Formats: sequence, C-alpha cells, structure tokens
Amino acid sequence: MKDWLVDRVRRVPRRTMLIGLACGGAAVGLAGLSTVRRLRSVGARDDQMLAVRNRAAPHIDKAEVESRQGIAPSLQSLEAFFDDAKEDAAAFADDVLGWYSKYKLIRGQHEAFLAETFRSHFFGPDDLRRVMTDAVAAYVAELEAIDNRMLVDIRMDVADLPAGATVGAMPVPDLQERYRAVCGRIAGITGADAAVDVGRAAADMIVGSVVAMMAARMGTSAVVLGTGAASGWWTFGIGLVVGVIVDQVIATVWNWTYDPHGKLVAMMETKIDELRSLVLDGDAGKSGLREELRKYADDRAIVRREAVFQLLAGTKGSN
Repeated sequence: MKDWLVDRVRRVPRRTMLIGLACGGAAVGLAGLSTVRRLRSVGARDDQMLAVRNRAAPHIDKAEVESRQGIAPSLQSLEAFFDDAKEDAAAFADDVLGWYSKYKLIRGQHEAFLAETFRSHFFGPDDLRRVMTDAVAAYVAELEAIDNRMLVDIRMDVADLPAGATVGAMPVPDLQERYRAVCGRIAGITGADAAVDVGRAAADMIVGSVVAMMAARMGTSAVVLGTGAASGWWTFGIGLVVGVIVDQVIATVWNWTYDPHGKLVAMMETKIDELRSLVLDGDAGKSGLREELRKYADDRAIVRREAVFQLLAGTKGSN
C-alpha cells in the first residue's frame, strides 16, 4: 500500500504539485491577512472606545463631585426643623412648670402629660421620621437630576465620535431609561444600595438604618421607634429628665432662689441639639444621616461610572 501511494505521488505532474502548494500558501496567506485585519479592527474599536470613555469621564467626575456637594443642602430642611423646635422651648417650660402640670402629677398622669406637651411644642416620632425621610428623598431626587444632566452632557460630547454616534442620536428619554436599566442590573449584581430611580424606597432604607442606630442608642426597639407605639421613649430621654425637674419644682417651687424657667429652657435647647447631632452625625462610631448619605453617594458613584461605560460600549457605532 505504501509503495502504491509513493508511486502515485511520483506520477503527479510537477505543475499540479506547484499549483497545489501555491493554493495552500494562498489560503494560509489569506487566513493570516484576515487575522491581521480582525486584529486591526479590534484595535481600532478599542481606540474608539478609549476616545469615547475619555470624553465621558469628566462628566462622570463632575456628577460625583456634585453628588457629594448636594448632601448639605438636602439636610438644610432637617437643620431648620430642629432650629424651629428650639424656638418653642420657652412655651414648653411655661406648660411644664404651670399649675396644670402639677395637677397632672397629683393625678398620676404626669408622664402622659409630658409626652403630649413635648409633642405639641416640639415634635412626635412620626414628625421626626417624616422630616428625615423627606430630606433623604430630596437628596435622592437631586442625584437623579445630576445623572440626567450628566447623560445630556455626555450625549452631546460624544456625538461626533464613531463609538458615540448611537448615543449621540438617541432621544434623551430613551437614553435615561436605558441608563436606569443598566444601573439596576449593576446594582443587582454588586449588591450596591444605589439603584437609580428608587426614590422613596431609598429614603426609607437610609432613614431606617439611622432609626435603628437611634433605637440602639436609646435602648429600645427600632419597631417601636419607627411607629411611635410607646409613650415614654419618644421624648428620647427628655421626659425622664423633665419629670425629675418638675418633681423638684413642685416640692420646692416657692423656695427656689434661681430661675427654674430659664434652666428648663436651656436644658431643652441642649437636649434638642443633642438629638440633632445624633440624627445627623450618629454616635459612638454609628453613622447618622450625613454619613449614610455619603456612603450612598459613594456606592452610586461606582454604579454610575460602570453604567455609563457599559452604555457606551453597548451602543457603539460601526466601523
């Protein structure tokens, strides 16, 4: 069999062999050329994507800076809430040191009276949680506005690049919708609490973590703190202090030589400032709203950058 094959090869005309070799070489050459072209095409696309990412990056950086700068303005309403509460400290002292307060003490109804007086002059737990949630929701809404402005700027800036042509031609609402979808996927994969357009849900989540911190600080459950189901806890320790002062007032009111009203007003203002600090800045290494918003902004920055780059890569133009 082997001898037969050798004999057949010897009988193949030299020209036929040369043609075969030439065709084989051409095939190899064409395959190599095709590979080179593909590599060049990949390199060109990589260059285009690098160009479009470089155009987008400053807008992403700007959005990150604006997101951090937006924290303080969003918390101004909460700051004002505590400032307004302090203005009623004198009226609160009038009621607590009045004869009706003494009557309630004699009747064994003083704790409930103090709680209701505190609520009427300052705030209740539902009021505090509402203003906290409103402040955070305002910040989340501002982040969405920042992202929308960023997308419009990127759309304009990359439109003249091949890899940005599709984004540049896309209607803004469609671009925003696609961006939110990409952000949602990234947040779902990474576990980041920074999905876009979650609005009130994000606010409830952030406020809930601060409420839990306050509950631990006050030694009560987050459920009670969130619902206002109890009467004693929600003055955040103030009721007990005021009760002691009022007891002293009733026992020796005619013998006091200092100003109990002024002392009570000063004490209440201090307590409200302490509560403000607890809500905004936390306590003993536990985050308040300010730090929770910083964390949220940092998580969102990571999701934002990756989402923009994925969006640009997924809508790049053809060569």
